[in-house]
Amino acid sequence: VLVVTNLKQGSIWNTTPGRFFPMNYASTDNTAQLRADPDRNASILARIPANRWGTPEDLTRALVFLSAPASVYVMGIIVTVE
Repeated sequence: VLVVTNLKQGSIWNTTPGRFFPMNYASTDNTAQLRADPDRNASILARIPANRWGTPEDLTRALVFLSAPASVYVMGIIVTVE
């Protein structure tokens, strides 16, 4: 679990705490065997709303939002990226 805390102008306490839960199924070396097995790969993809394995960029986009001024009024949330 990665806890995101960033200073922001305009928020009451100048911080925006949140929790970030990385995805379970990212396309990495650790999941190479799962992705190489056609049956397991199909089973996993069927449970992922985007119907594809996640990428590091998918995680980055959520973190960029939480640390950007656009999320100044978003506080104390848990972001699950899957």
